[in-house]
Amino acid sequence: MTDGNIIDAVSDDTGRITQVTYTYMLAGVLYESSQTLSPLQQERSFDYAPGKQIVVRYDPRQPANSIVV
Repeated sequence: MTDGNIIDAVSDDTGRITQVTYTYMLAGVLYESSQTLSPLQQERSFDYAPGKQIVVRYDPRQPANSIVV
């Protein structure tokens, strides 16, 4: 796991964040990815606002494969 940052978010009609785009850096390489949030994550959408720091879980064999925790 590593730290990442939310750089963009998509909200539904109620203002709940449903999808995020995030970045994280490993071994000097900056990765960017996006993810649709789970219903549980959507209930805490304030945690996923642009500019927020998040925890990213990645595959050490393929660091570009990741998810927001």
